[in-house]
Amino acid sequence: MTIDMTTMPKETKDIFDTLRGGNFIIDDHPESYQRRLYAICDVHYSKLFAYFEILGYSLTAGDGYFVFTTELVEQTKVNRMNQLLTLIDLVYLFRGSFGNFDVGWSGSPSELELALKNDVVKMERLERLRGISGSTINEMCESAFKRLQKFGCMIKIDEKLDIYKLVSPYNYVKEYMISIQRISDAEASTEEMS
Repeated sequence: MTIDMTTMPKETKDIFDTLRGGNFIIDDHPESYQRRLYAICDVHYSKLFAYFEILGYSLTAGDGYFVFTTELVEQTKVNRMNQLLTLIDLVYLFRGSFGNFDVGWSGSPSELELALKNDVVKMERLERLRGISGSTINEMCESAFKRLQKFGCMIKIDEKLDIYKLVSPYNYVKEYMISIQRISDAEASTEEMS
């Protein structure tokens, strides 16, 4: 397949550089240029998909985000699975602490600390999470927010007040969790029939 480079968006390199690093391009990013990249991906999806496929990347569109997917070698699959397990643990912690935890939610590490102070079970969950560091509750809560930020699910929207916003790549995590639940339900149904 031949691709006419003159018809490719001029931001193609920026899109590639962003996605190649494992990041998402999202529709609700606080920076206007990032929202512009999302709009370009949306409008030129088939053209960009074909171009990136030649390079060995698959441009995947989700609910409010774009991300690259590739065929992974076995060790990379194990690392990705461990990251997803950590992410799921974090999501359960946040969802259990904040009833309205979904795309658009905003909060701070101090709010998480407050939510955990009187809940021994959730506090133990935070302490056992992989990749969470800190010697105080506040430091561990900050670490939890930064992990979600690293995964691309959160963006810091206020440096001074230390406030983060949950953004559309969280939908990727929800889809993954729903898939796991469907598999679990199907297995339970099969066991009941036996």
